[in-house]
Amino acid sequence: MRKQELIFTGKHALKCQDFIEYKRSLGYNYDVRQCYSVKYLCDYLNEYDEVAAGLKRNIVEGFIHRRGTESLSTQSKRVFIIRQYGIYLNSIGLTSYIPPFDYVKLDKSFAPYIFSKDEISTIIMESESLIKFRQHPNYHFVYPMIFRILFGCGLRISEVINLRESDIDLNNGTIHIGKSKHNNSRIIPMAAGLWESCAIYYRNVGHYPSDGQYFFETSKGKPYQRESIYQRFRAILTRAGINHNGRGNGPRLHDARHTYAVYALEHMVQQGMDIYCALPILSTYLGHRTIESTEKYIRLVPAFHDSIIYQMTDSYKGLFPEVVYESK
Repeated sequence: MRKQELIFTGKHALKCQDFIEYKRSLGYNYDVRQCYSVKYLCDYLNEYDEVAAGLKRNIVEGFIHRRGTESLSTQSKRVFIIRQYGIYLNSIGLTSYIPPFDYVKLDKSFAPYIFSKDEISTIIMESESLIKFRQHPNYHFVYPMIFRILFGCGLRISEVINLRESDIDLNNGTIHIGKSKHNNSRIIPMAAGLWESCAIYYRNVGHYPSDGQYFFETSKGKPYQRESIYQRFRAILTRAGINHNGRGNGPRLHDARHTYAVYALEHMVQQGMDIYCALPILSTYLGHRTIESTEKYIRLVPAFHDSIIYQMTDSYKGLFPEVVYESK
């Protein structure tokens, strides 16, 4: 969606449109939902006269105060958008009040489990030691390949089990993800080792006589089920010596995706990429609908990769000062 497709009106229209273009120039998507959030903010600001000024504290807090029985998540989204807008105004010389990042105290009691590289290697090794079953002739090939893709590409388990043979391009080493969550489609490049493993897997498994459509399919031509993979994952964790805290408490299958994201972010920053350039790239790769979904990985990084935070500090220190502007 381009800004002209969503009509901004009132005294703050131009600044809000410029803000969207500024964020897009940095590589952020700012799709329909985010543009409507900016328009909602614009309509709110139009009730005030300070067009040429920054954001006063009372105006900001009036926008982000909790309304009725709305969820904390909904309120936090307003905090996010006005924080970003305020930081932008500060960057162009309009002193604005920036609410604290944790203005809304969301429940963050659950922390994803980030697997170490040694743990990933052990999980793959244990999955390769599975024995062949007569009723499931490719059982011992399927699971190692599924875990390689989960850890090597950061895909959702639903995306993996729904892969078709035509989605795996062995000529170019890519995986095509059709419309999955949020109707996102994307092309995922495979690392050389994973590409080679896919080729070996395909040679070992070949086609089933039923239909041969799914890349991971049972002897009946059906896709593997999420619950079956989860149960096998639990068993492999036990054999790998990794404690499991019960269903829902992790480690979970989805933690393979979190692990991939943290290591990918670490790698990009270590290669010298600015964090605010790395985030939209990672967001697109993971198929996230908004950049906020990707930014959460910054909070996961400090406990495991302090080097990223250290490098980030030098990158943005003093660039967008968070000025606390007290209204009188």
